[in-house]
Amino acid sequence: QVKALQNRGEKPSTVLKIHPYRLQIAEEQAEIYTLDEIQEKLESIAKLDVQMKRGEVDKHIALETLILKWL
Repeated sequence: QVKALQNRGEKPSTVLKIHPYRLQIAEEQAEIYTLDEIQEKLESIAKLDVQMKRGEVDKHIALETLILKWL
């Protein structure tokens, strides 16, 4: 949300009603990734979620593998 708001030129502090420290952390993390990278990660997580719920993959191994890909 922070990255999307920043890209639209809005101030996250006025839109999001969260503690200032949490907002600071989110803003720092938003600088690391592009909006496209965030979208790709969310799509990967959603795909993995479906696979887990269908029993197609081992939950622990699949999640660890996904995290390791991102490192």
